[in-house]
This record gives sequence, structure tokens and C-alpha cells, in this order.
Amino acid sequence: MDELKIGEREAVFDLKGQVAPALDLRASLSHVKADLVNTFAPGLLASGSIEAQAQLQGIVSSPTGSVKVDVDDLRFADAAATGLPAVQLHATAQLADDTAALNATLNAGPGSQLKASGNVPLNPDGALDLKIGGKLDVGMANPLLEARGLHGAGKLTVDATVTGNSSAPRVGGGISLSGGSLRDYARGVNLSDIEAEVVGNEAGLLIKSFKATAVSGSVAMTGSFGMLQPGMPLDLKITAKDAQPVTSNILTATLDADLHVSGKARERIDAAGTIHVIRAKIGIPNSLPPDVAVLDVRRRGKAAPAPESKPLIVGIDITVRAPQEIIVQGRGLDAEMGGEIHLKGTSDDLLANGDFNLLRGWFTLAGTRLEFKEGRVGFDGAGLRKKIDPTLDFMAETTQAEYTIKLQISGVADAPRFEFSSSPSLPQDDIMARLLFGVPGAQLTALQYAQIAAALATLSGVGGNGSNPLVKLQKTLGLDRLSVQSNTSTSAAGTENSGTSIAAGRYISKRVYVEGKQTTTGTSQVQVDVDLTKHLKLQTRLGNGSATTQGTTPENDPGSSVGLSYQFEY
Repeated sequence: MDELKIGEREAVFDLKGQVAPALDLRASLSHVKADLVNTFAPGLLASGSIEAQAQLQGIVSSPTGSVKVDVDDLRFADAAATGLPAVQLHATAQLADDTAALNATLNAGPGSQLKASGNVPLNPDGALDLKIGGKLDVGMANPLLEARGLHGAGKLTVDATVTGNSSAPRVGGGISLSGGSLRDYARGVNLSDIEAEVVGNEAGLLIKSFKATAVSGSVAMTGSFGMLQPGMPLDLKITAKDAQPVTSNILTATLDADLHVSGKARERIDAAGTIHVIRAKIGIPNSLPPDVAVLDVRRRGKAAPAPESKPLIVGIDITVRAPQEIIVQGRGLDAEMGGEIHLKGTSDDLLANGDFNLLRGWFTLAGTRLEFKEGRVGFDGAGLRKKIDPTLDFMAETTQAEYTIKLQISGVADAPRFEFSSSPSLPQDDIMARLLFGVPGAQLTALQYAQIAAALATLSGVGGNGSNPLVKLQKTLGLDRLSVQSNTSTSAAGTENSGTSIAAGRYISKRVYVEGKQTTTGTSQVQVDVDLTKHLKLQTRLGNGSATTQGTTPENDPGSSVGLSYQFEY
């Protein structure tokens, strides 16, 4: 062929030479831009250009010569890849004796460069002899990671070799990570100061070391991953010491762990071991989201995706020990639990046995505190498919004058039942009135009835604070606290009602809180609290009332006082 030239837009393909009886070809491809590539693969590239040249001699089955490829400013058009750096690739190959002597350089933003050099066979039985080295910035992948709620950082140093043949390659050398970090915003996972070293062996990869800091403690891992073997077998040992790998508004946990993960990544993985929870804080949100149905949406004219022929099975055999300091807070609940559960089965059919029992705690409803007498969160062989739904059995009580009021919390965790009762027996409206305000229901004001309705809404988890008129008024006035309550006192003569009071307060700085209180009986009080240190507080009260309540505290004293308060968490 004397010359074949094909042009499209700015791109030009030029071919000269002969194929037989002897191979002698010269070819070039120039000015291939992203818009031309997208003609054949719609939506693939956002920018980039490709240039290539080749000179081939010898015979077709065993050519000699050279090939050169240059790719500049290559960016993918996928929305998730918008922030990724542009890719530059420059590669040359010298062909001889059924082998290509390769030299390639890949640049992907500042501080990220990989180089590959060595021999690549031109037939399946040829020998591989490649050396790959360079440095990569993990942060360059964040545009892809953050779309999935992840964030990574660190420096990867690559010094690896690939030998053997195409059908059975062997990886040597290794990859090290320094200054690494990983955050999973959705699950609250936070690992920092990650240092890792992975080396290659005949089976695949050997995790020589992996150490990370998890807030107050550490996480370590060793093991192997046979990425080049059938089924990709793995064998990992994971340990944690005083680590806090999970930190979120819902769950913050400090724990020790000793886990063994083994199996085949394409067939079945088994995780076994123990987790000792040193301390955990579980926050119950003010309102729960509604159940959302997942719809199987199919576009017209497109067939349904084929189901996975052999989904991965994850087996679990883990004991979770938490003898104390499982703190559960939210929606009025403040309790410490302790116990042990055993998780066994597969991820699709996981069973839990055991329970967490109440050590101490109380329940606060609209400012009234009920102390728990007993409590249990049970996992009596319950299935945990798609959700954790243990059974609840809590009982709290308080005394109002001659009445003992009880709250029973039962049912399952995502649909608890709250039942109030009293001894002697009272109607439900009187129980709530005496519990919250210390008076019969007939003496309540309209605003106090609204507070009862708001308190009941918080128990159901559907109203949150949005249905409380006091909260709306508090936000409108820019206050940090606004409450209305009935003032009662108990003495040997019985229960005395001293009217209703309204209190409004606000922080005028990070350390100073000012509040005013007025009652319907004419008494008033101004209080100022100053945080001297994290635990020590100066409390001052100035009022025109007199302290008549037995067991006077700064919270119920209507008169004047100056004092110090020291608080700590144990």
C-alpha cells in the first residue's frame, strides 16, 4: 500500500507499507480528541488527545520495530470523576523476539507518577519481567470516594515486580502507605495515621503490616490475599486496642477486638472472634424516619438485570462483650447497660442471642425524671436480617404525693410501646397531669395541655420538637430555654401548689447564662451561672421569694443565694 489516509474532524490515520511477503508497515494516528472518541463511546471523555506511531518489520507472527503512544490531558466525563486530575500517559515499546520492551510513564496530578519498564510477551506462553515504581497521592481519588461518603488521604509508594507468564503471573516487591487516613461519614468510621506495607508473593499479596490510629487507640491487621489464585482466598487477623473506630451522633464506641477473617473473596468469607466494648454511647434521635419502600424500577425497552449467579456469602461467629458503660441517651432516656450477645449465622440470616441489662438510669419527660428500677434489651435468638430489632423491657417509676406512677417500655426497638399506670389507679389524663405538673388534670391550663401533647409526641418519635408550641416561641424569641411548670412542694401537711411559673434564659457568652423566672403568685427571680472551668460553675440567684421547700437546691430555691457547683461524668 503506497498510502492510506483517513481523516475525521481533526484526527488523521496514515498507513504506508506492506504486510506480505515481508512485514514493513509505518502507521500513525494523530489529533484524536475527546469528541471523536465519544462518537464511538458516548459520554466517555470530557477532554484529552491521543497520538500514536508504529513502525513494524519482520513477519506478522513475530514482528519487530517500535510503537509509541502519547495521551495528554485525559479526563473522564462521568459526573463522579469531575474533580479527578487529568491523566498523562507516555509509552514506548521495542518489539523483538516475541517480546515488547516496554517503557511507560503515567502522571495523574501533582505528586502522582507511576513508571513501568521491562519485557511483556507477545504470546500467552511468554515470560513477564516488569518493574513498576512510583508514588501516588491517595487524595486524588477523593472526588470518587466522596460521592460514596468516603474521604481518604496518604502517600502510596510502589516498588513492585511482575514475573512469570501471562496465564500465571507472580507479583514481587511491595506497596507502602504512609500518613494515611480514611473517613466513612455515613458509618462514622475514622482511621488516621495509617501505616501499611503490602508485599507480593507467589500466592498474591501479603499484608506485612497495617497500623492505624482510631481516636484513642489503635487498629492492626496482618494476613494474605491470594488475588492471583482461583476464588481469591484471604486470611486476615484484625486486632484493636482501646480503639474508637466508630464515631457518630448515633453510635460512638471504644473497644478491644480480636477477629479472624478467612475464606474466598468470590465465594464465602467467615468472620469469627470477640469484641470487648469498653465504652459505647448510643444516641436515640428525636424523631425516626419513615419506612421507605425500595421500588424495582425498569426503563421501558430494557430487560431486567440478570441476578448474580453466585453471590458472596459472609459467615459470622462473633461474641460481643460489654459488661458496663453502654450509655443510651435520647428522647428522654439516659441509661447505662451491660451484658453480652453472640452473633452467629450469615449476613442474610444472622441470629443474635444474649441481652444487655440495666445497671442504672432514668427517663425524663418534659422536665420530670423517672428512675428506672429494671431494664433489659433482649436478643432471644432474634433474626437480624436487614435491621437490628431487639425486644425492650424497662420499668421506671416516681412518686407524686400519695401516688406512685410507673412507666413501662416494651415491644421491639423500632416500635416501642409506652404505658403509664399509677397506684392507686388514676385515669390516663390525671396520670400525665400529676407526673408533669403535680396537679390533677382538671387544674391544667391550655398551655400545659399543649406541653403534655408535645411530650407524648416525643415518645412516639414522629413529632419531635416541631409540634411543641413552646419550642416555636423559644426559637422566635431567640432563647436557649423557655419552660412553663407548676410549682408544688411537699410537707407533712400535704402537697401545696404555689402557682405556675415561666422561665426564660439565654447564653450571653460561651460561659455565662442568664435566666429570669416569674410565678403567678408574684415571686420573681434572676439567676446568673458562670462556667469557671469545665467542671466548676458559679451560681447566683436574686429573688423576692422565700425558700420553704425541704431539700432546697439552686434549681428550686425561689430566694437569693450564691454558690459553687462541681460536676463530673463517671
